[in-house]
Amino acid sequence: MAVTIMHIADLHLDRPFKGFSHLPDNIVETLHSSTYTSLQRLVDVAIERKVDAFVIVGIFLTPN
Repeated sequence: MAVTIMHIADLHLDRPFKGFSHLPDNIVETLHSSTYTSLQRLVDVAIERKVDAFVIVGIFLTPN
């Protein structure tokens, strides 16, 4: 029996975009939200393909 694994890494969720402070706010917001959009799309694909395991590594969440 085959096992399907989706492995993703380094999404940089909730990372501050300090190096982009010189850009307009709307571009910074687009960059910031893109990581969450990517995660949602990956989850959708995992569900669609009925993967057996979904592994996320390298998550760094900044404390509040």
